[in-house]
Amino acid sequence: MQSVHDYETEMVQYGFEVVRQSLKAAELAVSDRIVTNIMMKSFFGWLIDCHILK
Repeated sequence: MQSVHDYETEMVQYGFEVVRQSLKAAELAVSDRIVTNIMMKSFFGWLIDCHILK
């Protein structure tokens, strides 16, 4: 029974690690998207201010 317990413990730890990695990836994707949106708004604001898109 100890081997079953050890296996279950490893699977739980593995599951938590996968969740942690997934959360990190999601946080990076969101922060990258926020930065991209800010940069795009700044760029297009500059284009409008320079009368390029008017």
